[in-house]
Amino acid sequence: MYVSIRDCAIYQAGWTTLDAGQRALGVSSVELAVGRDLSIPHPAQPEETATLAIDAPARAIQARAEYERLGLRIDALFLPTNFNAPRIEEEIEWVARTLQAAEVLQVKAVRIDAAMTGQHVLPRGRRIELYAAACEQALDAAGPCTVPLAIENHGSQGNDPLWLFGVLEALEGRRVGVTLDPANFYWEGHPLQQVYVLVEQLAPYTVHVHCKNLAFPPAKRNATGRMAWQYAEAVKPLAEGDIDQRRVVAALAAAGYRNALTIEEEALALFPTEPCNGLTTRQQVLRRDVELLNELVAEFSG
Repeated sequence: MYVSIRDCAIYQAGWTTLDAGQRALGVSSVELAVGRDLSIPHPAQPEETATLAIDAPARAIQARAEYERLGLRIDALFLPTNFNAPRIEEEIEWVARTLQAAEVLQVKAVRIDAAMTGQHVLPRGRRIELYAAACEQALDAAGPCTVPLAIENHGSQGNDPLWLFGVLEALEGRRVGVTLDPANFYWEGHPLQQVYVLVEQLAPYTVHVHCKNLAFPPAKRNATGRMAWQYAEAVKPLAEGDIDQRRVVAALAAAGYRNALTIEEEALALFPTEPCNGLTTRQQVLRRDVELLNELVAEFSG
């Protein structure tokens, strides 16, 4: 295992380039958002001004070389998909072409969204059918790739274990796994102890991980229905929330997980951006996240 970080966290912490942020944090791996035009952030130029195209093999090779030149690697690509979109053929093409680019970029996973149009009105079985069919179409359209799709347990549908395991069962034998985010289960209302059970159950399917944390009053930790809380009241830096990160990493290690632990720090907005001892408070939060995960990687990668 190794530590990675989402591109948006670096920008939100105040660094204008991925290269600057990752060097300051001592992290050499990043998860990148992919645009609908098949572009990714430039590693050494400001987010607002520069992207790199990955819409053809030659351009993806150039993008990978630009990251490698700076000692950086791309561990995952992030797609906010909708597998029941009105123009589903465009969604399928976007995912398929991203998988092809991911193969050239040598990334470990393409994160896809569990949320989709109609998820609150369609029966669970129908939603499983629609989602699994879209995954199969994207995989078939991508051709001979080895990079897996990684369904994040995100939103009400993705945090429904019956739906998630139903999709995994429907796609058994295909190149599909999970982007595991324990905090998403916790926010959705699963009791804390059940979150650990779900982590253990999903660890064998996990190909990618998001790391963040939440905290609730003790009486609420093993109660349901916490989504009525304001997210800003619950979100905490990685080491300060209720979820025991060591327990999560231990379960992943026991299942043989060897890929990235990707920091998705959503508590940054709670902290100021003014410099303090050379770093902003937000940047110090990320540095503590990195230190925590590096300790866990050292403990469980022996």
